Amino acid sequence: DIFQASEKMGVLELEAIVLEKVDVEIMEYINVKKLSSIEEAILYINIMNDTKLTQVQLAKKINKTQSTIANKIRLLNLQQEVQDGLIANKISERHGRSLLVLEGDQQLQAYKYILRHKLNVRESEKYIYELANKKRQAKKYLTKGFTRNVQIAVNSINQCLDMIKQLGIEVSNTYDDSDEEVTITITLPK
Repeated sequence: DIFQASEKMGVLELEAIVLEKVDVEIMEYINVKKLSSIEEAILYINIMNDTKLTQVQLAKKINKTQSTIANKIRLLNLQQEVQDGLIANKISERHGRSLLVLEGDQQLQAYKYILRHKLNVRESEKYIYELANKKRQAKKYLTKGFTRNVQIAVNSINQCLDMIKQLGIEVSNTYDDSDEEVTITITLPK
């Protein structure tokens, strides 16, 4: 045994980690059962809810890192169909984590594309990156287009004010441009 061997080697003190029976059972269950990443995440959530342990405390008890626990739990944010695919081993955990950058229908479409084209993780990550980038570009374009439309409206108002001034009517205006809106105040004498 370990104690007899250490005595023979002249070691007087041993450092030990004392695990509760429950901790050992949890570790064995996770390692022996070969749970899917989704099943493992659900197990972690249940353990933390039942024992009031934090991710850090649970990680120490089962000899894993906190980031491992957090990454598994994040997979529960995937669409149900994608989670089912993870459970059925249709995609890997890394595929699942890369899909987390997408939401809703876009996530499901990407998942189905990955299955249909049998993409490996690297190919999937590239595809998802391009998809997410297209979404950002489209959003950026819409924002630029909207800003341009606001500027056209402001220019039109200024032209109208110039025409009113040409009619001999004194008119003044103030212009306030914030992140949320453009406020134009027009003052006309009675």
